[in-house]
Amino acid sequence: MARPSIESATTSAYAPRRRVKRCPRTLSASEIAKNAKAFDTWCSYQRCEEVAFSDLPCDFKECVETVFNTQRCLPAEWLDKSSKFYRRIKATSSAEFVEFLTKAQEECPLLFSKSISARDNCRLLDEMKAVFLSWEHLRRMRAESEDKLSEADFVSNVYEGLRSSASRESTYRAKWPICLPQPPAHRQIRAQSIRILNAKSVIPDGAVFVPEKAVRQLSLAAESAFKQLRRSGLTGTAARGEESFACQSTPCVQLPRTPGFQFASAFWEDKKPVHSMLEDAYRQNRMATAAAVRHLHSLHVKAPVFGLVWSDGSVRAHVDWCVSDEQEPPIVRSALFPGSHGNDGMEDGSHVYEWNLQKPANIIQVFLLIKNIDHWTLNGFLKCVEAGIADLKESVLLKGCAYQPWKRVGTLKAPRPKESHTTENSSFQPSTTPTAARNTRSKSRRACHS
Repeated sequence: MARPSIESATTSAYAPRRRVKRCPRTLSASEIAKNAKAFDTWCSYQRCEEVAFSDLPCDFKECVETVFNTQRCLPAEWLDKSSKFYRRIKATSSAEFVEFLTKAQEECPLLFSKSISARDNCRLLDEMKAVFLSWEHLRRMRAESEDKLSEADFVSNVYEGLRSSASRESTYRAKWPICLPQPPAHRQIRAQSIRILNAKSVIPDGAVFVPEKAVRQLSLAAESAFKQLRRSGLTGTAARGEESFACQSTPCVQLPRTPGFQFASAFWEDKKPVHSMLEDAYRQNRMATAAAVRHLHSLHVKAPVFGLVWSDGSVRAHVDWCVSDEQEPPIVRSALFPGSHGNDGMEDGSHVYEWNLQKPANIIQVFLLIKNIDHWTLNGFLKCVEAGIADLKESVLLKGCAYQPWKRVGTLKAPRPKESHTTENSSFQPSTTPTAARNTRSKSRRACHS
């Protein structure tokens, strides 16, 4: 065997290597939320807008006002010294708990009402003691800690106590991955935006769902709305994978064990005050609410979605909804809660209300707000879901309208530059799947043989 010459060895050693062109790394939802410019790009393509609270549609005003109404929810008899309930509370509870309720009444007298029966709200008194314990933990943390507290301390000692005590009817899930929506093909996508729009999921710190048993009648039976829609050719087939109706019927990344509908009514996000700002948490929570709103819109459900943002012992709220037009893709709008007159807020949208959990009245109001969301999820929200699914069923099965998917699928890629080398505006184009590529190659072979 001939030995390689020195010249050939040197040539091969210093031969230029072919550079492999790599796609830019996709940003996560958290990275997008922390970067104001990246989030603005995401909102621009997803048609998400931040608007005033006064822009709320008339159809949603009643239910939104009901959810945010925390006035006149506690019995005035609890603090009426001439009442037997006051004497009973004072005899069976600590002096600190009675003082907690007294401070709450001084800060916000509208929390209490004589029309609320103390006899019929014994469980509410037990829940108030759980709120008192969360408030006491927060006060002790502030007083004893010399260092900056982490958000994990607030979550474990304060936030979760409020959430678990207030959530009784709905299904609460922590750290549950939610699919992001597909950007509507209403405009050309720049190549620089691909790594932002390729994000597929967001993980909120908390999510409120309609319980599975409450929507079982819509999915389980052979002639249920879900089964009939799934069998229709106008909603896609199982062969389409992530674009199938079963995948599009839930906002979650993980599909339920039994195929069927899943609906989310609220999300909340916790953020560390040292590592990120409250605005970052708001942006990330808006990505989750936007996904839920787009999911509801695809199923013809007309209902708002609520969001709570928690940071450093304070809470903000926002409500999101969808505005649709037959000629244009849907628009997702988000409005921060400006407060009510009882909260010293301004209803004209020029103010953003923030609950300070160190104040007894504020922590009680946040607890009541979560209770309202919990109750609304299984009542008003569920009615909107049932009406929307009935409308979707009529639209597809009777009128012959095709179902419009909403969920992010595939990989977005910028097309190759044309001969004019203009790459400023690139159209959005999902990647070709291996199956599609094989089918294309097979067609081309058959064409060549023929």
